[in-house]
Amino acid sequence: IFHFFHFFHFFIVHCSFSIFIFHFVHFSFFIFSFIFYFLFLFFHFFSFFSNFQFIRTDGEPFSKKFRAASVTKKSLPSSVTPLHFAALNPDAVMRTPFTLDEYHASRFIAEPLHLLDYCLINDGGVAMILTSAERARDLKQPPVYLRGYGMATALAGSTFPPDDFWREPMRSAATRSFRMAGIDRENVSSLMIYDNFTPTVLFSLEGFGYCDAGESGPFVAEGHLALGGRYPTNTSGGHLSESYMQGWALNLEAVRQVRGACGLRQVHHCQFAHYMTAAPVVTSIIYGKQPS
Repeated sequence: IFHFFHFFHFFIVHCSFSIFIFHFVHFSFFIFSFIFYFLFLFFHFFSFFSNFQFIRTDGEPFSKKFRAASVTKKSLPSSVTPLHFAALNPDAVMRTPFTLDEYHASRFIAEPLHLLDYCLINDGGVAMILTSAERARDLKQPPVYLRGYGMATALAGSTFPPDDFWREPMRSAATRSFRMAGIDRENVSSLMIYDNFTPTVLFSLEGFGYCDAGESGPFVAEGHLALGGRYPTNTSGGHLSESYMQGWALNLEAVRQVRGACGLRQVHHCQFAHYMTAAPVVTSIIYGKQPS
């Protein structure tokens, strides 16, 4: 009997101790998991609001660009010329024209950028068919030829735009595409510029060589991008007004312009259209009416 109670006492004490250890470990694991999860949420939301802060303050690089490009409150809205082209495009999402006063009255998203300086967010689809020049001659639509193309990258530190807004990669891609096409900027009839923001139009014009550095503001204000101007630009309405199709709709518009199928927004005697993207991955494509 003594041995039985001694064993029972040993069992109770040690089992209780084991249960205590189990619960202690389980509770410690719970506390550790809770702390870890709390830290995860803290840094997750900190990261989110840091990104939010970046979005709210990303106008600062553009402010520097505006000063460097001699952009004024009067000349900046000229960069949103594509929104006026959209009134001539039945497929555009935003077709209602606006006045200069309405532009300035629109709220700031990240000063100095107004609401109308930002691209759309939308769903959609674009299809382009690429084939040989020989096969294209027998198709229903008049062919448009891919005359030249170039690409350059600047991926390092690409979270923020560099001080030159990718000017060197743009020059490299442009040089390559013009050399392949066998033409120069004087031969280009229309421009299709990736316009996620209106300032992108400004530093694309400079980087791809259509005006000198610091001259894009006055260049745009003089009306060179309008229909009837020297380089009618984003004649479909662009990302700002037609749709945001990651550049594909602008390539389609380039094809239509060279083909002569744009109706009221058609550029007179359009022989070449130049599509360009200013970004960490810079793209330059030249479409032509005739094969090289």
